[in-house]
Amino acid sequence: MSTMPVRELAGKLWRIGAVRGVAALALGAYVLSQPVTSPVAIARASAAYWTVDGLIALWAAAFAATLTLPRVLYLLRGGVAIVAGLTLFGLPLAMTFGPWQPGQVLVLVVVAGVMLTVVGAQIAAAVFDMIVCLEVRHRIPGEW
Repeated sequence: MSTMPVRELAGKLWRIGAVRGVAALALGAYVLSQPVTSPVAIARASAAYWTVDGLIALWAAAFAATLTLPRVLYLLRGGVAIVAGLTLFGLPLAMTFGPWQPGQVLVLVVVAGVMLTVVGAQIAAAVFDMIVCLEVRHRIPGEW
């Protein structure tokens, strides 16, 4: 376990949380300012957030040595988010949710499977984030 003071650790993690919060607020403001024309727009906005969130998680890997969790988990968490975002950007969502075309059902089944996998990966990333939060709480004197 590292000897980094709790105050210094909290200061570093606070910046990461603030950047993630600003990114989430910016995405929310963008989505609310646009007319919802299709599920494609919402999926693309989520993909943009996941990509930014993955980059922030990679930034957080620099502080991983201060916790008992290995740095590779942070790198994996960031990589999962970036791959999830880029996967959604690469899917033929406009074709899937657009006007009917021959073969559209097959594309819908493939796209739906990939999207469910991506969402599952993001849920796993959220569980990892909760584990990190618990680890930080254990380091604050008098909290646990």
